[in-house]
Amino acid sequence: MAYREGHGLTDLKSPAHPERDWSGFLSLSLEGLTLAGNLFPALVAFRVKKRSSRTVTDYLIGTLSINDMMAVLLPLPVSLPAFIDPEFTEDWKGGKASCVFYQFCIYWLQTAAMLLVTEMALERYLALAIPMRYKSWGTHRRALYMVSFVYSFTFLVALMPVAGLAPPAVSSSGGSTCRSWIATQPEEWHQTIFPIFLIIQGWTTMVIVLMLNLNLVCRVRRYSRRMGAYDRDHINERKSIREFTRLVVVVAILFYLTWLPVLIVLTLTQLGYRVPELFAVYALMSTILNGLFNPLVYCALSRQYRDGYLVITRGSSKHAVCTSIVRRCSSSRPNHRRTTE
Repeated sequence: MAYREGHGLTDLKSPAHPERDWSGFLSLSLEGLTLAGNLFPALVAFRVKKRSSRTVTDYLIGTLSINDMMAVLLPLPVSLPAFIDPEFTEDWKGGKASCVFYQFCIYWLQTAAMLLVTEMALERYLALAIPMRYKSWGTHRRALYMVSFVYSFTFLVALMPVAGLAPPAVSSSGGSTCRSWIATQPEEWHQTIFPIFLIIQGWTTMVIVLMLNLNLVCRVRRYSRRMGAYDRDHINERKSIREFTRLVVVVAILFYLTWLPVLIVLTLTQLGYRVPELFAVYALMSTILNGLFNPLVYCALSRQYRDGYLVITRGSSKHAVCTSIVRRCSSSRPNHRRTTE
């Protein structure tokens, strides 16, 4: 995730005692929890739920969970050596190519998560604003088109720094640090293109999601007031819509709260201000929190996902019990034969 990019910011000193700096251990711990936690909603969306009962929101939740797991796994091979260095040096291990690959993965998957959350808010708005049209519009194929567009668009955006449209990841003076694109001031005018694009995208999507969430909150209140005017089937359907709408609102708010420090750092850097290293590091580290807390939000606000978590937990425990029983039976067979002989 993007929080690792604070390592080796330009013209800033590293901690006086790196062995006391727990940021690497904390980062790896959060990554492990994020990877394990997001496995549950991904399995619920694409395994536990039947295809006929999946909604567009389920596809977006499952995709966002897989995206958070990919954001942990893809950069890990090139970034792990810098965290397990026994000499506690601040040098980046692997050279320029691995640094560029690491930051490309970070920004590709983070901007993809940003657009996925925006699509979730937009999808909930359409489900409440035009429910009749939404039933014919919200198909599995269109959900696939939405996800494909998000990853194609963000892939092209993440290639901009590779093409030289962002500050260099590795210092031109020959340094051995992997610098953050968002916390490094540009050396040439064309190196401002990607940061400015990211600033516009981040603040614009944040305003759009804020407006959609305010509208969703008002509409959910109206839904709650009208519950008594419908029969039981319609009430259950509307409860499900209200449940998923609240879930999406909380996920969107959580996402942009964790991204707000990053956007502030990026904006201040492009305006020429020097951001303190500690603030930059932990601002970047905050982006992991949305991926860490999202599985808990799904469990707390959605009965369907809460029940799905239980199905996965019980299924894994039953499988473990059955496996142990089979092993015991297979190990006891030879002894039984020997006694019969």
